[in-house]
Amino acid sequence: LELRTSLAVVLRNAGARRAAEAAAPAVLATLGARWRVEVRTPDDAPAATRAARDAVDAGAEVVVAAGGDGTVRAVAQALGGTGVPLGILPAGTANDLARALGLPRTPADAAHALVAGTARAIDLVRADDARFCTVGGLGIVSHSALAVTALKARGGLARAAAVGVGAAIYRCTAAAALLGRAARPRTIVLSRIAPHGARHDESLEVHGLFVANQRFLGGGLALPSGSRDDDGAFELCCVLRSP
Repeated sequence: LELRTSLAVVLRNAGARRAAEAAAPAVLATLGARWRVEVRTPDDAPAATRAARDAVDAGAEVVVAAGGDGTVRAVAQALGGTGVPLGILPAGTANDLARALGLPRTPADAAHALVAGTARAIDLVRADDARFCTVGGLGIVSHSALAVTALKARGGLARAAAVGVGAAIYRCTAAAALLGRAARPRTIVLSRIAPHGARHDESLEVHGLFVANQRFLGGGLALPSGSRDDDGAFELCCVLRSP
């Protein structure tokens, strides 16, 4: 009898679109072939970050985010710089990071890939003490994300509709933001520092600004820049005010 002592902590977002699949017995059995598995269900994103820190302190060999991009970001807050790998069971609505990394689309297939695979490094965008491993931004970015979160939080038919639409819900809410009050552009000052140290400031009127470390902005909507996920560069996309 082989005794598995290496620990894998699965942090499951119970509100994720495919949360039940991520904690299915077959998925846990797959992970259990390599690790001793503990499943925890944090109440919200800050709790997921704390649970990930606790898992690191407990000596976990890998911490698995079972949810969408929000869950992945919450777990990455704690794991960045620790050397503890972040595993992903894509169970959310958009799953943009999993898509960018070429991971299987279902939790069951992703579990097999996680057990068989090796870790790879990814870049994190850091703003003050926050880390982003997918997309951060303002304007239509935040309006769209907040709208989706609000729909899911309302429960009932609103949540069922948001879940049923799938990843397209981000495009719908972004379009609604552009057509509604959020369409009012704002003036921002964009500061860029060149590799040789020179600083460039530019005033822009924008509907939104995206910062990403991969080419997807929400539900598979790709940046128009032809960017790659493995080029080591962050992407900056401004939705400018029409002339």
